[in-house]
Amino acid sequence: MVVEVLEEEGLVDSQYIMKTKSKTLLLTVLVLVLSIGVVASVNNSLIRKEIAIETRYADVDTAYRLRSNKISQIVDVVGLQVKHEEKVFISLAEARTGLDKALKEKDTQSIIESNKELTQGLNSIIVSVEAYPELASSQSFITLIDEISGAENRINYAITEYNTSVSKYNMSIKTFPTSLIANMLNHTTKDMLISNETERPNIDF
Repeated sequence: MVVEVLEEEGLVDSQYIMKTKSKTLLLTVLVLVLSIGVVASVNNSLIRKEIAIETRYADVDTAYRLRSNKISQIVDVVGLQVKHEEKVFISLAEARTGLDKALKEKDTQSIIESNKELTQGLNSIIVSVEAYPELASSQSFITLIDEISGAENRINYAITEYNTSVSKYNMSIKTFPTSLIANMLNHTTKDMLISNETERPNIDF
């Protein structure tokens, strides 16, 4: 506005005015380009972290399903002899269904609860099997017990890796100035999973 007034009064050269306007426009474009570049860079970084979380979650999913399948096989092995645990078998089937649903929906709280129910049911079966020495010492039963222990190790490792990825992601979107861009692009925090170290079955064969 001031420059235009000066131009009208003949106090400023028109060529100078054009140069000033060009510089202002160029500066505006540069700021805009840099802003877009920063937003794109931050967004790409967050997307990479989200992909890492998805990859880790797939490992968690696989480990949980492996354990669930092994528990189902345990039921098949002991079912004919430990018939009085029919209610436990039913609750295990329901827990497996609940776990499958929770894993698909990525419902962390339901995953924890369903896995806890599976562990409780498995403990009941193991206690019952102790009354059947021949069954307890059978190779198929021992192998499955070992495989369940291995699955537990895989679950806890996968959860640790998943939580590490989630922690890094959550920290990023809570830290300024990334938090501003994260909010603008609808990046939200994610829930962690609780390790099942304290929920392991009492296996002692």
